[in-house]
Amino acid sequence: MKTTGQSTSRTRGHAASNRIAADAHRAVNRVAEAADDRIDNLAGYAHAAVDRAAGAIKPTASWVNAQARGVKARQERLIDDARRAIVDNPFTAVGIAAAAGYVLSRILRR
Repeated sequence: MKTTGQSTSRTRGHAASNRIAADAHRAVNRVAEAADDRIDNLAGYAHAAVDRAAGAIKPTASWVNAQARGVKARQERLIDDARRAIVDNPFTAVGIAAAAGYVLSRILRR
């Protein structure tokens, strides 16, 4: 189930890759305008390279977004599991927290 955050994250990833490609196209155009006619052929190759790079970025951005959604889902499951364990065993949770605090204080005291 998609959430607004996932949709926004995907949209930002695609918008960023589109913005990068547009900036690169503008840079190529500025260089091509400053050069003489013999450079026009090279500008065409540069535009093709930018298009290939932009095409390669989009699947990578999608993969990163998918990985981020997976990490977020795992994080939410861990938080829910911890919350459930604390509710089911409050005295055990307090004992573990106290022991962890004691160990941490001993480590930081050194």
